[in-house]
Amino acid sequence: MGRKAVVQKVPEKVFPKEPPPETVDELDELEADADAGDSDDTLIGDNIGEPSVEINVEGLIAELEAESRFVSKPDMISARRKLEDFLERRRVAREIEDFDDFKVVD
Repeated sequence: MGRKAVVQKVPEKVFPKEPPPETVDELDELEADADAGDSDDTLIGDNIGEPSVEINVEGLIAELEAESRFVSKPDMISARRKLEDFLERRRVAREIEDFDDFKVVD
């Protein structure tokens, strides 16, 4: 007997569900009420501070490990290495930030 090819199921892309229409209408009303008191556009501007989106690097690494069956080995290693480097740079930045609070006296 010959060997049969194995078909692996590719994970489906999961998109967030849209909120129900009633909730959207309520949110629109709340936003309209909040904007009614603002006559100037001082709230609108460029975000030049810290990034407001946190990246869960540990979660991304876990997802990569779970999906490693579907990706070629060199690509998997490269993506994981990049995420681990990013996590290490973020950890070092936090540690350096802590040193700024100390005063060095000679």
